[in-house]
Amino acid sequence: MKKVITLILCLVLVLGTMASAFAIDPRDTSAKTSLTVSFAPEDTPAEGVEFRLYYVANVDEFCNMTVAAPFSSYPIDLSKPTADTYRELEALITGYIAADNLSANYTAVTDENGVVTFADIPAGLYFVAGDNFEANRKIYEPTGSLVCLPNRLEDESWQYDVTVNPKFESRPDSEPVEISVLKVWDDNNSDKRPESVTVVLYENGDTYDTVTLSKDNNWQYKWEGLYAKSQWSIAEKDIPDGYTATYESQNYRVVITNTKKTTPPPGPPDIPQTGLLWWPVPILAGAGLLLFIIGWSKNMKTKRKNGKA
Repeated sequence: MKKVITLILCLVLVLGTMASAFAIDPRDTSAKTSLTVSFAPEDTPAEGVEFRLYYVANVDEFCNMTVAAPFSSYPIDLSKPTADTYRELEALITGYIAADNLSANYTAVTDENGVVTFADIPAGLYFVAGDNFEANRKIYEPTGSLVCLPNRLEDESWQYDVTVNPKFESRPDSEPVEISVLKVWDDNNSDKRPESVTVVLYENGDTYDTVTLSKDNNWQYKWEGLYAKSQWSIAEKDIPDGYTATYESQNYRVVITNTKKTTPPPGPPDIPQTGLLWWPVPILAGAGLLLFIIGWSKNMKTKRKNGKA
């Protein structure tokens, strides 16, 4: 009997531990969120800088994302968000905003401490963009970034009030800017590759120049003597059919990779993941352990009855 009691106590302990381990804290879908942007490059508070929020995707209670309009008309894939895909999307979205002159959902200006707060805004995935800041004889250009509101922490809880410190690039305010673009193809030298593509350079959101990239110029181009205090961005115009585009931008060198779409091999249909249901796990495990105890107890009784215990 003592062994049975001990096993039952073990069952209770295991169920409690498993229930705690598999507990899910779904997001409160009725709660509002806030985003605070603190911009102080090189410890210099950036006062009077306009920051803009663009609503990119809906986020459900389990952090699954669905791209929202107007970004849903672009080839944006958020099915498996990672740090790498976020970096690629940030450069891509920067180009989309400039190319189609997309309007921000929220706009505000930093205070004397370089801080601005967007309060009581709906949950979702946002793209944060800001204007240049001039100080210390330098131009500080904040890098556009994606931020999920609320933010899911490592302990699976939710942070509804999020603060970000934008990364930035800096350059002397008196030196002209050089920007280069390189087109890369990832298509196994497909014969469907177009002979040329068009790339647009934007100054403060307005078209500055349009160039054609092809074999004739080794699929690359460089602009020189650009005004240092302007904000510059690049976007490929009319991505070729059957291709997707990714962007990598660093130190005013932009690499645009066009990857040929592939047809996945036939296989079992994908099962949509809408938040894993972990709650049955401890129940099923506990039921199995309970059945084991019942079977073991009956076996012991049978042995005692037969004089074998």
